[in-house]
Amino acid sequence: MSIFTFGTKNNIITNLTPTTGSVTTDLRTGNVFRLNLTGPITLANPTNAVDGRTYIWWIKQDGSTRTITLGSKFKIPSSATNPLSFSAGGNKMDMLAVMYDGTKDFFYITSMIPGYPQS
Repeated sequence: MSIFTFGTKNNIITNLTPTTGSVTTDLRTGNVFRLNLTGPITLANPTNAVDGRTYIWWIKQDGSTRTITLGSKFKIPSSATNPLSFSAGGNKMDMLAVMYDGTKDFFYITSMIPGYPQS
């Protein structure tokens, strides 16, 4: 098992609510965030980011496919499909990872891995 270390802190996993509607992540509370979706969400622009730090969201679909929209500060690379292809169908988890650039105030998407089975 690998543990990522950021400065002197190990990963801190935070469960986010609400899991429908607009979700704003306070990045002071951790660097790995769980979302168990119960409806469509907008993952709004996070607050309190640290320049150069990596943040990860584990986004789990319930028994249905939920629409996921990203805030304007999330930047998708030109090599990826836009919008991102999150899992279709229920009981799947997607992992979204970003690196924060404080000079531009952007969250650059470094990976989006869809479809981890959750049954």
